[in-house]
Amino acid sequence: MNSTEDSGSKCPISSFTIQSILGTTSEGSRKENSKGGLQRKRTRSVSSEECSAAEDTSDCFCSEPGDREPCNRNQPLNFSCLNSTKGITPGQTAVDRRQHLTQALFQDYREDRERPCSQISSISEERPRDGEDKHNNSAKKKTRTVFSRSQVYQLESTFDMKRYLSSSERACLASSLQLTETQVKTCNTLTKITMTGSNEFKLNQGPEDSISAVKFSPSTAQFLLVSSWDSTVRLFDVGGNSMRMKYQHLAPVLDCAFYDPTHAWSGGLDMQLKTHDLNTDQDTIVGTHDAAIRCVEYCPEVNVMVTGSWDRSVRLWDPRTPCNAGTFTQPEKVYTLSVAGDRLIVGTAGRRVLVWDLRNMGYVQQRRESSLKYQTRCIRAFPNKQGYVLSSIEGRVAVEYLDPSLEVQKKKYAFKCHRLKENGIEQVYPVNAISFHSVHNTFATGGSDGFVNIWDPFNKKRLCQFHRYPTSIASLAFSNDGSTLAIASSYMQEQGDISHPEDAIFIRQVTDAETKPKST
Repeated sequence: MNSTEDSGSKCPISSFTIQSILGTTSEGSRKENSKGGLQRKRTRSVSSEECSAAEDTSDCFCSEPGDREPCNRNQPLNFSCLNSTKGITPGQTAVDRRQHLTQALFQDYREDRERPCSQISSISEERPRDGEDKHNNSAKKKTRTVFSRSQVYQLESTFDMKRYLSSSERACLASSLQLTETQVKTCNTLTKITMTGSNEFKLNQGPEDSISAVKFSPSTAQFLLVSSWDSTVRLFDVGGNSMRMKYQHLAPVLDCAFYDPTHAWSGGLDMQLKTHDLNTDQDTIVGTHDAAIRCVEYCPEVNVMVTGSWDRSVRLWDPRTPCNAGTFTQPEKVYTLSVAGDRLIVGTAGRRVLVWDLRNMGYVQQRRESSLKYQTRCIRAFPNKQGYVLSSIEGRVAVEYLDPSLEVQKKKYAFKCHRLKENGIEQVYPVNAISFHSVHNTFATGGSDGFVNIWDPFNKKRLCQFHRYPTSIASLAFSNDGSTLAIASSYMQEQGDISHPEDAIFIRQVTDAETKPKST
């Protein structure tokens, strides 16, 4: 950078303390951020004496979502010791969902969404206080290192990879930037803030718009399929915390599913059902609906793909050909569906629930009305195939059984959840997502309050509640072995177009203590 450029209005200074770029946010900005506004990520100020204290904060959840806007006059340096795949990947501008949609589809979407929920409270941020206590109890004066603009930008770019550097990588970076290894290690520790605990982390390279669904591979917890309003379906390598591939639709994607470990299916507002070969990275349009495709599920017992649409139909697809194997009219728009063995449970508008036999779709096996008073949000079948769990926009969940006998029907019940009391007033939030643990038959729920709860349906108890996530929980998925839970934290337009925390996917390693029913 020449002196003329450096004196420009955009970059008026050539050196400054690191907190000028990576420093602590003021109290005012914290309050502003807590209101849901997107803020630039900030890293707390760094001094060489704080390294040991900083190590203790690595398990703290203190991330502040937001897009980085580094000065484009300083380009990051290239280091031979840092693999190119470990560097920062620049984000792309999110696809404006409105440019893809006709007015008719927008009208459908407005009708599909629930009435506006109560005001969502701001998210309280828990920040480590170890450094403050150490500062108050110590008379030792701390010196602060001055970094040049290029050093600061390189540190920002390097540590945006959200991981710890090895000792050799720290040494290489320190030598290149003429810093000490302690300074680099301290920066690395304080900027690696995406971990919310030793058992949870945030996926890199996530979708750039609202997340509609997350689904694990049927054979392993390593691969996760994610559909989004940015018109993409992405395949993530969870173990490597990286995106393996993505493919495009013409409009926002509302759901996706694995057919087998190497084939993904997806559908959305473009009304097209696609299948994608994950080995060859080739996709095929299998067929279409007459309106948006809201649900995509695979039934292994019958070897058929099932789609539900706002065109008031359920369609079956033979994944081997692939081709349409039948179209079956529903009474209203399909909002959600789930497979229980060879039976299909469909939730539609008007609080209707229909149970179909996938081996004989000539008639509806059962017609029911939801036991909840408000719009159905999600239905998921028990792994033991005996019943299902249904959630609504009114902060309630119902546990239902498929056996129509009076003895079994006496067991069904409903309960309130995802509600918060603020200033003596109970705030009610939609329950957007349900996912079952395949081993223990317990289930997780996620709501627009930002919380995830684990429930024991047999003893009618809540087993645990995770920490509050930055925004609404849009989708949940347990891995096939029940060891891992994918959590999509994504604003669902409950309050319209407002600023909000960034959309993110968190991967949590769950334990038996969190998911196994307590013995009575």
